[in-house]
Amino acid sequence: MIERFSLLHFITTQKSPIVILNGMAGSGKSTVLKQLADYLKCDIYNSLPNPEHTEPSGHFIWDPLGSAFYQHLDQVLQMCPLLEAKDQTLFISANWIGNNKLISEALLYKKITLIDQHSLLFSQHEIAQLYPDSYSDIYLQTKGWPVLVANWKELDSERYKESLQEFIQARILPSLSYHEQRLLIALAFSASIKKNLVPLESSHIENLAPLIELDRENRYILGIPYLRNTLESIARADPRIYQEAMRIVAKNHYRSGQIYIAIQTAINTQNIDLAIHWFKQSGSGMYGYYHGFSELQQILDAFPVEVIESELSLCWAKTIYLFKNQQFVEARGFIENLQLLKQPYYRHEQDRAIAILILAKYDTYFAATSDSFKLDKLHKLEFDLSADENAIMNYYGMVSIHYSNLGDWFQAAVYQRKELELAIKNDIPYLIFYCHFNLARINLRMGYIDVAAEHSQAAKRHIKRISFYHTLSFEHNFIDLVDGMIELMRGESSPALKSWNKVSILRKHSEVWPEFITQFDFFGLATQLINDDFEQAVSLLDELHYEYQIRFSDPHATIYFNLLLILILQQQERWVEAQTKLNQINASKATVIGTFVELYEWLNYRNDIGLIAIHKVPQPPQTNWVQRNDTAWSDICYSLQEIKLLWHNGNTSTVTTKLLSLFYRAYKLNLWLPLLLEMHWLNPILKRIKASEKKRIQYTQFEQAILHWEEKCQLSGRRINVTELTNKQLLIIQRLAEGLSNKQIAQYTGLSESTVKFHLKNIFRQFDLKNRQALVQLANDKGWIH
Repeated sequence: MIERFSLLHFITTQKSPIVILNGMAGSGKSTVLKQLADYLKCDIYNSLPNPEHTEPSGHFIWDPLGSAFYQHLDQVLQMCPLLEAKDQTLFISANWIGNNKLISEALLYKKITLIDQHSLLFSQHEIAQLYPDSYSDIYLQTKGWPVLVANWKELDSERYKESLQEFIQARILPSLSYHEQRLLIALAFSASIKKNLVPLESSHIENLAPLIELDRENRYILGIPYLRNTLESIARADPRIYQEAMRIVAKNHYRSGQIYIAIQTAINTQNIDLAIHWFKQSGSGMYGYYHGFSELQQILDAFPVEVIESELSLCWAKTIYLFKNQQFVEARGFIENLQLLKQPYYRHEQDRAIAILILAKYDTYFAATSDSFKLDKLHKLEFDLSADENAIMNYYGMVSIHYSNLGDWFQAAVYQRKELELAIKNDIPYLIFYCHFNLARINLRMGYIDVAAEHSQAAKRHIKRISFYHTLSFEHNFIDLVDGMIELMRGESSPALKSWNKVSILRKHSEVWPEFITQFDFFGLATQLINDDFEQAVSLLDELHYEYQIRFSDPHATIYFNLLLILILQQQERWVEAQTKLNQINASKATVIGTFVELYEWLNYRNDIGLIAIHKVPQPPQTNWVQRNDTAWSDICYSLQEIKLLWHNGNTSTVTTKLLSLFYRAYKLNLWLPLLLEMHWLNPILKRIKASEKKRIQYTQFEQAILHWEEKCQLSGRRINVTELTNKQLLIIQRLAEGLSNKQIAQYTGLSESTVKFHLKNIFRQFDLKNRQALVQLANDKGWIH
């Protein structure tokens, strides 16, 4: 037994008639009373002694069991006058937490002395006398709690650990209130807990020490670290108290801003209601945009399947996650089998609206087109979703994509800007980045290159603000993709080709949807076409078509990829074959809809002009041509074909005016791709205009535009300058120098005979030549042939 002389001396010097040693089980009260009895040479009573039958100046020691102290408290306090009169002292042990009115009044009138639990704890000095080599560590682990200090050498034995666990379960926990029990167990699983989560009276907290204490930041902490493992074992053996304690732990994580840990803790401890509530509060279906899709995946993996399928916010989030990660098969199966979406009625209109939003997401990915019915249905959701900013943001994004599927770029941009405004208002860096990316794409569709570049720069700024930046993967390639498409539109063919090679990984490892992938595919194909790499273009087209079909199984995709094939044929000036393909599309039962309409109409118009200019087919009525001039891209593309037709018809003066105006528009817009696609016939015309209108254009904005164009032509690598030849023309001249006929040249180059004649005619006119012999001589002089 460890003798505590300083404590005994302190107790015996108290002058009040009643001295109470108050402390919870394990604080060593009974041991101290036994030492006090030896020190005072008196007995310990088993029941409350009666001072009337004793001599004056005596001492009484009573160590009541269980609730005996509370049962006799009135009697004890009533003994005060008699004890004072006979100069006697009663020493009692007690175990209470909080305020007691009777004792408080007695303390006020100095009728009793209260030796609190802190006084009963071993000091560092006392521990140092017992364990001089390890007293500091012992005090840190036990805080001087007598039941641990006295048995320090046995603490590692399994027998003592079991005994300590039984002691806490039988003696400590029953003495605590329900909330205090939960708090104590919770502190075994958390370094600290915010005080406002479990409000306790100050007197309670003082009496709970050293089990539960307050740190400098006024947070609860476990005062005796050694008890952590014991408390964990107790909790895991009692599912009810463990679940309730972990509820406090989860709330503490959430209040500390550790949302992910809070949700995971709640799920793992069967506090599903908390997990769902916090998930909704932290972004709901848009959780991934706020906190990252890797984090979202882990949360979805933690939730039981039946919980996900019964909670719309989780279904919504899982739908977004599956599409983000290109898990199209899983997404299709999940949505099509989700009974929650098939309910005839919903408790709230917002629930019904979110269900429709999930189905709209499904349509966005598994159909390349939209129709007025789908859009009308979507528009009706806006009011129902207006109270939920997360839902309305996602709604605006969905509507934007549906308008994109229809080829209505202006409306697509309007709704994308609405989503961006809310993303900025709620400060969601990932969604801000994503909106700028999509606005850059939409503006590229319309031919507004500088606006697209501004959105690209904004996307670059905001992607660096994303808290989960280190987990991003394909998003970095999104920016490279937009920059590559901007380079392509600006006529910077070599940088565009490098960008395509860099971002082609997006074809297999990123979030894509039909409208986006068609723009992506056109980018890849156009980089090959402006470099006249037709073989690579055809090979790439086959790959893209296959990949698209695997992803989306879209019946309209065949039309789109046939249109891209027609574009390749047109670039090779195989107009008759291109017309055959167009006729096949026209004759088929498939309807050209959505974003494909714009490309289809332009290719039809372009092919009509090509057939007129090269094959001398009769010019169809103007009413047969459908022109869409609602965007800068469309305006320049159609204007080029109009100029080509005017040139063919010999309207030189009109061509001059329109071409100079066109070059200036392209220069101001920085939009050169449509002109590069028409380079083979455009440069010969431009050469003649430069020669005949030199004084008119010199020192004007038109001269600046033409000089800029010549620079683009040089950078493209397809010619030295506008007075030289295309690779195709050089190939024809080389075959001609070998003595081949037009028919043989056509067979050798893969062109039609009429295309060969067309090129030769342009070359003769460009260099003012009379016959083939003069052309061969010029080619030798300029080094075009070897």
